Amino acid sequence: MRRLTLLLVILTMLAGLTACADSSRPPEGGSSLAAVEQALAGTPAYSIILADARQSGTFFSSYALQYAIERGGALSLTDWFEVDKAEYDKFAPLKGMTLLSYADGVRNATAAPPGFQHVGDPSYGSWQRDSSGNSFWQFYGQYRLLSDLMGLVMGGTLSQGDWDGARRTGKLPPRPPSTSRPSPQRDDFFNRRMKQEAAKDTKFSNKVEQRLGRSTVGTRSRGASPGK
Repeated sequence: MRRLTLLLVILTMLAGLTACADSSRPPEGGSSLAAVEQALAGTPAYSIILADARQSGTFFSSYALQYAIERGGALSLTDWFEVDKAEYDKFAPLKGMTLLSYADGVRNATAAPPGFQHVGDPSYGSWQRDSSGNSFWQFYGQYRLLSDLMGLVMGGTLSQGDWDGARRTGKLPPRPPSTSRPSPQRDDFFNRRMKQEAAKDTKFSNKVEQRLGRSTVGTRSRGASPGK
């Protein structure tokens, strides 16, 4: 019985190591989000979205985060980052949200729905009115992805009243309960849309991975630091 128990423990540890084999650790002393931000130094405008979060292992849990980089409505996916439980617990509840954005020399680290930083910009969309006369934001057709992702996170369209309130108070309207609770169907749609769009911009993804210090999946160790 002891041998069987020991064997199960060993197999579980090996499974955990295998799960981490396709992920990398952020630089020593820094978060995975900070590593991605550093790799984007020199990029004129971008936002970093938490694309996915996963926990694996039974006896010994491992944690990983994956980010999507949005630039002008186009997405690029990073590789997975192996993180500790504290960082996972901090970011995982924000899956699907923009964690950090940068434009016109201004850095914004307030979590917001994807595309929120483009609302009000006439080059991305315009305010429309519904049949009841309520004003809401509508992205242009070429930015349909941002419209889909924002709607998925917010549970609907963004009203001008909510947007004005967010700008005035610095607080976003609360996410409806239906989008705050885990949903396999919603997560599946979100992940598929992310991957479909990111596949169109692999050149930029490769550039970011090189700056992060990995030319192939899972090659960067904890001691490595992002390149420039």
